[in-house]
Amino acid sequence: MYFLAGGREKNEDPYQTHLYSIGFDGKGLTLLTPENANHSISVSPDGMFFVDNYSRADWPGESALRRSKDGSEVRVLEKTDVSKLQSDGWKFPEPFQGKAADGTTDIYGLIWKPSNFDPSNKYPIVEHVYTGPQDFFVPKTFGGMLRLFVHGH
Repeated sequence: MYFLAGGREKNEDPYQTHLYSIGFDGKGLTLLTPENANHSISVSPDGMFFVDNYSRADWPGESALRRSKDGSEVRVLEKTDVSKLQSDGWKFPEPFQGKAADGTTDIYGLIWKPSNFDPSNKYPIVEHVYTGPQDFFVPKTFGGMLRLFVHGH
C-alpha cells in the first residue's frame, strides 16, 4: 500500500509530504521520497514507476523518475534553473520556525525580503493571517510561492 504523509521525518517542516509504502499487515514502512522537500507524485499506468516532483519554497527542486518498489531513482528528469530570476535580484524566502503563544506549539513560516534589502533600514511587515486548523497557508513548494514574487522584489 502507498500513501502520502507529513510530519514523520525529523528536522523537516512537518507539513511537507513524502511518499511511503507499507505492507497490508502494517509492517515494512518504507520512505520512498527521502529528499527534504514537499513531494508531488504521478504513478505510471503499470504502477512500476512514479514521477516525483519535489521542491521547497527556499529550494527550486527537481523531477525524478523512481521505482515504486523501493523509491530508487532511475534518473533525474529536470532541475529547476532560477539563474535568470536571481540575476534580476530575486532572492529565496527565508524559512523560520517559532513558538505559538502557548510556548509549546511549533509554527512554521517564510520571510520575503526585498531584493534591495538593507538591514539598517526599517520595513513594513505584511502578515498573512492563519485563522484555523483546516489548512496551512505558508507555501511548501517553489511553484506555490512564485505568486508572491512581487512581495519580495
